[in-house]
Order: sequence, then structure tokens, then C-alpha cells
Amino acid sequence: MIEIIFILNSLWNNKITSKGASLLFNALKEYNKSIVEKIYLSGNELDDDCMKSLGEFIKNNQTIININIGYKITDKGIEILLPYLIGNITIKKINIYGNKGITDKSVPLLIEIIQKSNIQDINIYETSITEVEREKIELELKIPIDQREIPLITIGNVKSASKIS
Repeated sequence: MIEIIFILNSLWNNKITSKGASLLFNALKEYNKSIVEKIYLSGNELDDDCMKSLGEFIKNNQTIININIGYKITDKGIEILLPYLIGNITIKKINIYGNKGITDKSVPLLIEIIQKSNIQDINIYETSITEVEREKIELELKIPIDQREIPLITIGNVKSASKIS
């Protein structure tokens, strides 16, 4: 069996559309022997239309530690991605820098993601989130992972442990 290790950082700033990104995520999802650790897709033409396929890819991949997406993601995109990040124990960092369509409306969703995952850093600079709401996110990120309520998630027919021992 062939195992492919990907760091999707060479895809940064290549004018990839949401349709193209969705095709990539769906293809990688089907080839479940691939190991993707980092997804760097900022500087492309991604919008909310690829968030569902990204979410499904995340759900089926237990090796992703870092996601970097932008610049046309909105509150709707965060809402679509939410259920795929809840319970995830591998992703440590999300960079949504520069997505002006992400506003204070996403803050409760981002806080829920933090509370129910192992995410240690969310880069929200140059979004439309106000300083007051940004401080709320930073405060949540200070909560130690072992004090978070990370739910069990199902991968295929197997439930994943909710916390790393």
C-alpha cells in the first residue's frame, strides 16, 4: 500500500477557486491513505462554497494539524465548518486571517469550536471581528485542553477518543 504525505502549502496564492478546492478535498478524501498535516490555501479564490468539502475532508482525516484559508470566507463558512471541527483532536491551529466577511456573528461559533476541540490558536487578524470580541476568543484559547469538553466524534463506524491522554 502506498501512503502519501501532503503538506498543501505549495497551493498558497495560486488562484484556486472553491470548485477546484472542493475537487481536491473530495479526491483526497476518497484516497484515505493520504496523510495531510497542513492545509495552506490563503491567497486563493476560496469562498464559503468549499467549506462543506473541506469539512468532510477534515472529518475523514486524523492527521491535519494546521489549516490556513482565506480571503473570501464569511460567517456562513464558519457556520458550515463548525460541526466538522467540534470534537476534532488533531487540529491545533486555524488561520482565517484577512477574511473580512467574518464578523462578530462568528465569535460564539469560534468559541464553541475552541471549547470542544484541541485548537490552540485561531488567527483572526484582519477579519471584521471587533477588538472586544477578539479578546473573548483569546481568553477562551487560554483554557487548557484538559479542561475542555471535547465530545466523541464518529469516523466511519468508529468513535474517536475525545481527549488525548
